[in-house]
Amino acid sequence: MGQSTTRSDADGDRSRPPDPGGVPVLGNVHELASDALGFYERRSAEHGGVVGYDVFGTESYLVTDPAAIRRVLVDDHDRYEKGAMPREQLGGLLGDGLFLAEGDDWREQRTAMRSAFFRERVADHGDAMVAHARRTAARWDDGDVVDVHAAATDYAFAVLAESLLGSDVERERETVRAAAESVTERFDTGRLTSFLPEWVPTPTNRRYRRRLAALRAALRGLVAERRADGPPPPPERRTTSSGR
Repeated sequence: MGQSTTRSDADGDRSRPPDPGGVPVLGNVHELASDALGFYERRSAEHGGVVGYDVFGTESYLVTDPAAIRRVLVDDHDRYEKGAMPREQLGGLLGDGLFLAEGDDWREQRTAMRSAFFRERVADHGDAMVAHARRTAARWDDGDVVDVHAAATDYAFAVLAESLLGSDVERERETVRAAAESVTERFDTGRLTSFLPEWVPTPTNRRYRRRLAALRAALRGLVAERRADGPPPPPERRTTSSGR
């Protein structure tokens, strides 16, 4: 959550969440790198589901309490912002898209995307997901040792190809795989370097930027081809008749 978040304590007075503590300059980086999930669980249990943490001087909050989440996302949503850290950490990956947008910009993007989430379209994607999941599971036998990461990557790619980008994306399989691998590496909180800004020229960051640029170029090419081909033909209407 953003740097400006506040919460109510037990007697109704507004107060800031507990101080994240940590060490000078690094903040909680060492604690997060050694066991991020354990850190969040301990702090959440101690402080009622609102966890403050500091990364190189940038203070942020993780909200896990259901009532607090509703307050932030629904009841008082106009009083909260996502803050600087998500933009600094994810801006290079997500750009100015819906996930990081705020205010009017967010509303405009959400309106533009609305048609992609009509119930019928979501149901179509669900059918593809189920079909690919069944085909994936059918290839496994009792006693097999399965590389879950590789299997999940192949499954996600198959669904993406069928549901969103079409079979043309198949030729970019290696580009997509390499980019996904670098994104996972870049945001692996078990590495201290993952907390460094993207512009720091670590080997991981250089590889991440190079592969992400290749992925964007491939996607731009696919979009350009689709636009050149024109819109797909409308689906055929089915009619039924009954006789007497």
